[in-house]
Amino acid sequence: MKKFLVVAFTLTALAGCQSDDTVTTNDDWYTRLVGTSGAVAVDQFQNNGFVSVDSFDSGQNGYGTVWYNASTRQCVQMISVNGVVDSALDIQTHPKCGSQSAGGAPSGRPAVGNEYDLTAFQGAKAGQAEMGIQQLGYEAVRTQGLTTYWQNRSTGACAQIVTSNGRYSSVTMLSPGDC
Repeated sequence: MKKFLVVAFTLTALAGCQSDDTVTTNDDWYTRLVGTSGAVAVDQFQNNGFVSVDSFDSGQNGYGTVWYNASTRQCVQMISVNGVVDSALDIQTHPKCGSQSAGGAPSGRPAVGNEYDLTAFQGAKAGQAEMGIQQLGYEAVRTQGLTTYWQNRSTGACAQIVTSNGRYSSVTMLSPGDC
């Protein structure tokens, strides 16, 4: 009788762990990032063709980012608390998700929202964001005090980034000649 109760309890517990929505599509893979480190999540977004287009503080220890994938037209908001992903939701629309056209930018100066546009890094922690900037093909070409000029030699794009209190307080895209 005890063995039967243990088996019945185990089966009941396992059934309670299953969800009605066990089928997950490729389009909502990001929901599985909840509970992982924010750094891992950033890598996953970038590996899946997303570009960070906005960031914001969320509560006392939270930090939010908005990610956009131009090919899938997905706009996903991720919130991390104390470095751990707390939520990742497709918010459908955001002023910086796909509303800008890909063309019309002067040569060497990417259109806002373009994958080579670094303005989405404004507010990011400098040490963590530096690798993302380098992965986009940028290199630091000169520094003046707390201001660093970054250039992407393959596109000619140039960015001026000012660091304050360990964060990128200002990110401005410049003409190629300014680097």
